[in-house]
Amino acid sequence: MYWGKTCLSKNNCEIRDYHLLPYHSLDVAAVGYHLLDSSKILCRSISHQLDLPPSWLQSFFTFLLSLHDIGKFSRAFQGLSPGLSVSLVPPLSNFIYHHRHDHIGQVFWNQCLKNHLSDYLIKKTPDNSLVKINRLNPWMKIVLGHHGQPVDEVSGGINYQAYFSEEDESAALSFIETLLILFQLDIVPLSPKAVTKKVKLMSWTLAGVTTLADWIGSNQDFFEHKKEKISLEEYFNEYAMPGAKKAIAELEIQDVSVAAFQGLSHLFSSIHTPSPLQQFTLDQDLPQASQLHIFEDVTGAGKTEAALCLSHRLMDMGLASGLYIALPSMATANAMYERMAKAYAHLFSKSDGKKPSLILAHGARKLSPRFSQSIGLAPLKDNDQYTPSESGAGAWCNAWLTDNAKKAFLAEVGVGTLDQALLSILPARHQSLRVLGLRHKVLIVDEVHAYDPYMQKLLENLLYLHSINGGSAIILSATLPGGMRTTLVESFLKTCNSDDQTACFDSQKTDPYPLITSVWGNKISKTPVETRACVKRRVCVIFSSNFEEMVRQITEMLDAGRCICWIRNTVKDAVETFDFFKNDSGFNVHRRNIALFHSRYAMVDRQRIETKVLEQFGKKSDCEDRKGQLLIATQVVEQSLDLDFDCLISDLAPIDLLIQRAGRLCRHSRDVFGNISNLEERGEPRLFVFSPDPVEDPPAQWLRDLLPGTAAVYPHIGQLWRSAKILKNKGSFTMPDEARQLVEFVYTDGDDNIIPPGLERQSMEAEGEFSTQRGMGHINQLNIKKGYSMASASTSGGWAAEVRIPTRLGSTSVQCVLAIVEDEKIMPYADTETFAWSFSKLQLPEYYVEQIEKMIPEEICSKIEVLKDAEPFLKWLTIIPLTPEIAEYYGRNSGFYIPMEG
Repeated sequence: MYWGKTCLSKNNCEIRDYHLLPYHSLDVAAVGYHLLDSSKILCRSISHQLDLPPSWLQSFFTFLLSLHDIGKFSRAFQGLSPGLSVSLVPPLSNFIYHHRHDHIGQVFWNQCLKNHLSDYLIKKTPDNSLVKINRLNPWMKIVLGHHGQPVDEVSGGINYQAYFSEEDESAALSFIETLLILFQLDIVPLSPKAVTKKVKLMSWTLAGVTTLADWIGSNQDFFEHKKEKISLEEYFNEYAMPGAKKAIAELEIQDVSVAAFQGLSHLFSSIHTPSPLQQFTLDQDLPQASQLHIFEDVTGAGKTEAALCLSHRLMDMGLASGLYIALPSMATANAMYERMAKAYAHLFSKSDGKKPSLILAHGARKLSPRFSQSIGLAPLKDNDQYTPSESGAGAWCNAWLTDNAKKAFLAEVGVGTLDQALLSILPARHQSLRVLGLRHKVLIVDEVHAYDPYMQKLLENLLYLHSINGGSAIILSATLPGGMRTTLVESFLKTCNSDDQTACFDSQKTDPYPLITSVWGNKISKTPVETRACVKRRVCVIFSSNFEEMVRQITEMLDAGRCICWIRNTVKDAVETFDFFKNDSGFNVHRRNIALFHSRYAMVDRQRIETKVLEQFGKKSDCEDRKGQLLIATQVVEQSLDLDFDCLISDLAPIDLLIQRAGRLCRHSRDVFGNISNLEERGEPRLFVFSPDPVEDPPAQWLRDLLPGTAAVYPHIGQLWRSAKILKNKGSFTMPDEARQLVEFVYTDGDDNIIPPGLERQSMEAEGEFSTQRGMGHINQLNIKKGYSMASASTSGGWAAEVRIPTRLGSTSVQCVLAIVEDEKIMPYADTETFAWSFSKLQLPEYYVEQIEKMIPEEICSKIEVLKDAEPFLKWLTIIPLTPEIAEYYGRNSGFYIPMEG
């Protein structure tokens, strides 16, 4: 007999219990059978795209799942836990465990098992069976790659007999022969060649099913270890299937019924009159097909509510069972989470008693109690560790599920950063679980213009995969360049039939604005809409290159009781400006009314500051909250936060971002004192732009002399100069009438908007860098057509730990957690009752971390390693202890900042 799972005995911590390998294999198969219930959405949608019968797919994949651990029949693996029982096969010293059991299983499939199955099938169906058996190759890659990454299918000269004794081979083949009878294997439906191509495209989802099935099938709460020998048929029917059914029910991994669509006011009771964009989502005829909609409208026009309204209609039509909202930053995700918390339950029916989950895809904020107990989040009794470098399913499950960012994709409604969704198309461990979670959700991407060329390229591939999986997407933007709109549409059109020419789409500089672009099949439509009357306005633009003049303007406005925000383009500029105002004696009267907000705070501090910012400057703020307040911030306030300032100063930025930032200026109608009112009484909105003068013949140092950090953040100096030129020449802009003209002037080359000679070289270098970034995105992303395999990742670092797979380029960020040292014990920085380590997380530039790590005492470093071994959640994070040497660089109100940075 062969063991498949081991753990410490319940009654004796020194004795290891075990579960027989055939039984564990059937546990996982039974879970897969229930996950792929042929009457449920998941199985029906996959089988539809494969053009295979749902019941056949359910039965066939159940058989394959029972082979996922076939490599454990090797004596090399069995020797990892010698002495478990005299009933088990004894270890043999000449069989050494050099490769993981999943790789050994792949070698065994290639060199032995495939031929054995072929012989079996020839006896049953002699016609062309060898060709048919080769069509099982992509399927076997799916189930053998059950540890979150594909198995290297290249044997590299390895012979399976170096791992399997003759007794092992005989036992494995005997096990499979029994399975063939038990599951009545039939591969005739795989005969059409087109099926193999479709299987590769669906393999990403099926790999997620496999991993999830293995995790659940490894949970002793549902599958107690069994050592007594009984028939496989009896075990499957009497133990595995009931255990799987119980697990699926208790973990609530099942479809939550969608509520019937009842209109916009049902989702948002405060909306009595829909905006034109929202009315479109109510009236538009929708096909019974995967679809893409791009909403371009003014900030404040209700794009988010329109997207949720349309999503609910798609869900009601059976085209989706939930949604994921992807945003550009944690701050914007936090704000969206708060909005969704009030509305998401209306998307689902209450009749079946099931409660849908709403998960925030970072930190540990307001996690759903139901979901936090689901899918084995409670400590698994399977804590097997085969080797120091190879954890079992239970260890991976705990580590993965204690990261809340990932759970969002298995919840009905997820809100988080786009980065989390992009990891589904990067060679990151367990990316297939993200694919599984996203496949039947509406993917809503907000502020799509905010992403750099690298992320744009990855987003295009994500839309392609989502279209393949039959998913629908909604993209939102106030300032979307036409070229980006074209690539997004074309990416969604690249379906599994992409060898054929799809419909051609081209964005025009003269396209109307606001605009809705809709895509399904090869049909593309553009629908112009009006915008809300209340967001139509003229913004006065005032340029200055004099810091002292900006200080004077701020002082005068604060003296007048106004609330002001200065958006600086770098953390360095923001912190130094904040320090200037706090320490300048001439500004002393205002120093208590200054706040700082950027991205380098521990989560607990960031949420506190963000909450305070929303209270002081949000829609519900009043005169007392706002009077004489100054906020120094970075880009964290420019998107998706419902903030309203009386006056706004911005460092020079690309035109779309300046328009976006201006959306935080006089956003809601207020009286002269700052209280919410039916009439706007604060006068014409004024946007101050801190920028060098856009002279006709600027020198190469035009920007760097005043804003060196801005030149690093936004390297295309020509686009910045164009942005400054058109705004200064006009002296104002009107929304929505001039939005398209402004954006296209900056982002589209032409005779009327050339780049000055002094800035040409830098601009060409930036364009070259943009092309390089897109190229890096192409290299780093998965080749979806190649299917779930090592060959799909072209980068040498593929399938490494997620922290090594970049979703953003530029200054490399590192996921860190702050810690304090008390009585020689390392504790989380956040003093919260729950999720203290999650609330201690923050991202820091790699060069920060390199400097900080040199300051950590050696004895603390050793304690950190011990802590990481004890806390799976911390395994992939950098722990920064706030020792006296390091603590001076972090403040709860100022964040993390090292003054010496350039």
